[in-house]
Amino acid sequence: MTDPGLSRAASTTAETLVADWDQQTSFMSDGAESGNPAHDGPEALGEELRHKVQRQAGRVQQTAADVQTEAHRRVETVQQGASKLRTQLDFRREKRDPIRYHLSVSTAKLLARLASVLPGPVRVRLAILTGWLVFRFNTGFRDNVRDNLLHVLGPDAAEERIDATSRSIARNGILNILDLLIMFRREPAEVLALIDLDPAFARHLDGLDREPGGTIVVTAHLGSFDMIGQAIGVMGYPLTILTGRTTYRILFDAVSFLRSNKGGRIVEPSPSGVRGIYRSLRRGEIVGIVCDRDFFFNGIPVSFFGAETTLPPGPVRIARDTGAMLLPTFARRNGDRHEIRVQPAFKVPRTDDVQADIAAGMAFLVAALEREIGAEPEQWSIFQRVWPDIRPVTASGS
Repeated sequence: MTDPGLSRAASTTAETLVADWDQQTSFMSDGAESGNPAHDGPEALGEELRHKVQRQAGRVQQTAADVQTEAHRRVETVQQGASKLRTQLDFRREKRDPIRYHLSVSTAKLLARLASVLPGPVRVRLAILTGWLVFRFNTGFRDNVRDNLLHVLGPDAAEERIDATSRSIARNGILNILDLLIMFRREPAEVLALIDLDPAFARHLDGLDREPGGTIVVTAHLGSFDMIGQAIGVMGYPLTILTGRTTYRILFDAVSFLRSNKGGRIVEPSPSGVRGIYRSLRRGEIVGIVCDRDFFFNGIPVSFFGAETTLPPGPVRIARDTGAMLLPTFARRNGDRHEIRVQPAFKVPRTDDVQADIAAGMAFLVAALEREIGAEPEQWSIFQRVWPDIRPVTASGS
């Protein structure tokens, strides 16, 4: 059903075109009566013009209908976004229940025991099968991943490459879960034996006690990204992981328990949690933040892989306030091993122009994310849309 205002606009345009046709045919008829050879056959020319007017009127009405359809789609998108936000706010308000917490931790321990006895080839085959099933039957996941990949690989990427990369992302997502479970039962030396550390990463960590403000390790859902926290923890460096809860409390508690097993401390972005982050950094410690998606829809606009979206400015703001260094650190899966590599650290400027300082930090952060994700898109295990599902309206409504 089209909007009455749009329909009236289309009708007005059509009426104008018809009036123009009437004027032209009248002129041609006058010319023919006067014997002007330039206006021979006014009926034929008038018929042609009438068809042209009808086609133009039809296009105007179609455009009105397309615009109305796009408007309805946008309203639905906003409503869906609002529903997701309400759900996520409910997650954040959900209180921890002691009984459910112990159930969550016990379940995590049991799954870790089961995962640890699976031979490596079996785990890989399990991940391949589970990833295929998720890709095949979870249309929401598939659509989200495909949309993200179209931004990273470009709209002209071959369909075969999009599908193959999507399946790799699903497989890597399952392997990441298995890694987290397995590392829970590994000794620190066993964990480090599976990781190839960038020498620059080790040098930076060794110099932490000489750097006022500490370090914010910024990363993405790339490779087995939890291995970064595992490595820092087993090496004995104090680590606080800032993570927002985007799922049910019982699942969040299980994952947080596994992540903190090797020494990391998990805090949520509550006022008390953020205050704790500031205290940790002022002691020269490490804070880890994953920042490749605006989970709570409160980020700031950026151009990411050439398209507008929002990303969380929290790491940049905290770095500016505390003087902490931003250290882009990323994981890469390499068979049974994990590579941890870093990019040059960045000091967010602190001038009288707060917005310019934040913009400089966000530009640095976006560039670091683009370099690493663009190099390994098949390992970018993010299952929600990073870019909003709202596209510009063109004359055709597409």
